[in-house]
Amino acid sequence: MLGTSDLRLILAAILASILAMAQYAGHANEPPIYLLPLCAFALLMSLPLLARIQGFTLVSWLIAATVLFDEPRNFAYNEWDPLTETLGPLLYERLRELNVPVLIMTPLEILTIGLALWLMFSCGRRELRSLLTSSRFRLVACLVVLLPTVGVIAVLRGQLSGGDLGVAMTQLRTFPYFGLWLYIGYVGYRHPRQIPLLFTLIIAATMIKCLLGWWAFFVIYGMSMGQREYLIEHITSEHIAICMLLISYLWWHYRRHLWHTALAASCLLILVLPYFLNLRRASFLGLAMTLALIPVIYHKNVRRRHVTGACSASAASLLVMTLLWNTSSPLSILINPFKRFFIKDKYFDLDYRDVENFNQFHEAMDFPFTGWGFGHHMKMHLPLTDISQFYPLYDVLPHNNVLFMWANGGPLAAAAVATICAFSFAVTLRLSRIATETHTKLLAFLGWGMVIRWLVYAYTDVGLFAFRLPALLGLVVGMTIHSLATPHLAKEPAYVPI
Repeated sequence: MLGTSDLRLILAAILASILAMAQYAGHANEPPIYLLPLCAFALLMSLPLLARIQGFTLVSWLIAATVLFDEPRNFAYNEWDPLTETLGPLLYERLRELNVPVLIMTPLEILTIGLALWLMFSCGRRELRSLLTSSRFRLVACLVVLLPTVGVIAVLRGQLSGGDLGVAMTQLRTFPYFGLWLYIGYVGYRHPRQIPLLFTLIIAATMIKCLLGWWAFFVIYGMSMGQREYLIEHITSEHIAICMLLISYLWWHYRRHLWHTALAASCLLILVLPYFLNLRRASFLGLAMTLALIPVIYHKNVRRRHVTGACSASAASLLVMTLLWNTSSPLSILINPFKRFFIKDKYFDLDYRDVENFNQFHEAMDFPFTGWGFGHHMKMHLPLTDISQFYPLYDVLPHNNVLFMWANGGPLAAAAVATICAFSFAVTLRLSRIATETHTKLLAFLGWGMVIRWLVYAYTDVGLFAFRLPALLGLVVGMTIHSLATPHLAKEPAYVPI
């Protein structure tokens, strides 16, 4: 189970959420100024630690901040600005009011590049030489440059055919992130004992967002979602899925006392309701695929009682769905996610993504072997809703990223995405087969599931264009490759948490 220090951190996250809720009571649209003294106190208390802080600790805190803060213009809660959305611009928006050339980049981009460079030059000369000459690093280097190289080729193709360079740079802005975070994970990760801090921080950040979601649903929305499409912004569903799998894994393997079960059940209760209310079909499908692959990948550990339990739970779920399908019971929110797979919006004959995919497919057929090149606006064979007021250089924010890559970069760009997925799945699956150390097994288990769900997001819901998905996946894949390069650590005797 989680260690004592991990539990303290999660409890601190819950306390911060409660304070944020109290601040929002009665004046939901005010910025969270009452939390600033708390943040200042926490920063002051952490100053003595900065002198001896390790590189991967910085990595863990930065990736947790990307999980906690909302990317701008997602309008997560629709009627009020939560703490996570108010803080989002600190990382995700350019500082336009400061006329400094480097600040055309976002703070998060600057921090990512700076962290990668710092990790490179903080290595000793001998360590850096052995790192650069290893066969594993050549694999890492190929994965780092793969998407940016394909992007540059497609930009040149677009410029030769009259494309807009500003549009092109917007379309491929997130391409370097997977590679940079893969490098950060490979170089910054040193020992399996660093894994608990990373995932504890992710749990804490996700708990904050879920508790704020509970507050919005029960207090502000009056327990009714109405016509709202989602409760928390889209990508948080993936972080909730990671946390639910992580907590379930720890409970399954390391429960010793009744309070372990009570703690796991309490955490899952906080996570499950916002996950269902968020209604992200891509996340539901990806999580279902992950659960379905567990007995296939870990077939040696499957027992008859596991199969019986899974079949019983599936039958009970189908029965509940059947009973609640056409009812107005409050419990019907549990089956709304499944309804969205079968029932289309009554106001539209075609789903928005159907029209978008139709347009992108016809774009791809215009130049099936080279693509249009980045920098072109989508050709509207069928009209789509104008979103330029939110995303100025986009006619659409493409949901099927693989089709978008084919339409603009040709088969080469689509193959680059497929290659990244294949390599990522291969290394995480390999680690799951050879790891015996407790934390490394956990990393492998979460890793291959993240690859599966990222691929689902890439096909259906902006998996390439939301910073947090490729960044977190790249970090985990980099840590996995490092674990394979140091098998003596992956096979250490299991470390037992307090």
